[in-house]
Amino acid sequence: MGDFVWKDTNNNGIQDETTPNGVVVAGVQIELYKNGTLFAKDTTDATGKYLFTNLDAGTYKIKVLSASIPAGCEISSVKDAPNDDTKDSDVDKTTGESGN
Repeated sequence: MGDFVWKDTNNNGIQDETTPNGVVVAGVQIELYKNGTLFAKDTTDATGKYLFTNLDAGTYKIKVLSASIPAGCEISSVKDAPNDDTKDSDVDKTTGESGN
């Protein structure tokens, strides 16, 4: 389970032509929760990617630690934008958490 953290330059919650793959955010701490309990931690690499491997079946969600987000960046106010779930933001701006 993994993904990457990107800078949404137009704050529409979607990775689109205004948000090229080169606009990634390194050094962001991500927590993985399984059934509501902290299970693992990772930090985005130079390409903005994070990855959790060897996961058993279960219900998982992530949390972006806001204190680790670099200056000039913030979680997008747009969550679960329509049309393409593979290109939208799944993190809530207030909690920093994704859905299960």
